[in-house]
Amino acid sequence: MKTKTKSNTTFMRSQTHSFDFYRDDSGWYIDFPEFIDQGLGTKADLAMISGADQMLDYLSGGSNIVELTFSNRELPNARFHLKMFAHTVWGATYKTNIDLVPQVWLCNVSKVIFGDKHPINIFVK
Repeated sequence: MKTKTKSNTTFMRSQTHSFDFYRDDSGWYIDFPEFIDQGLGTKADLAMISGADQMLDYLSGGSNIVELTFSNRELPNARFHLKMFAHTVWGATYKTNIDLVPQVWLCNVSKVIFGDKHPINIFVK
C-alpha cells in the first residue's frame, strides 16, 4: 500500500458542519443516521478510531455526548486544528495542534460530509 503526502492546493468551497458524537459501550461514533439511511454504510463505519476517539475524549470533559462544529476554513475559538499529512484510499491522517492527541485518522465518511474530498485543514470547536 502506498501512502502519499498531500501538498494539494485544490480549491474547496468553504464548509462548516455541526454534528453530535456519542460514546456507547463500544466507543465513539458520529451521529449521522442519513449515512446509514442512504445505504452508504453501517454504524461500524461511523466509529471514531485512531486518534479521533482520543480527540473526543479530550473534548468531552467526561460526557458521553459532544457537539462539534468543524470547518475547512479557520474558525474563531477553534480548539483543534487538523492538518492532513497522509492520504490513502481508506482515509486521511492529520497532525493536530494538541500534544495529548498528536494525530487523528478520519475515514471516508468525512469525504461524504465534505463533498467527496478530505480537506487539507479542518478546524474543530
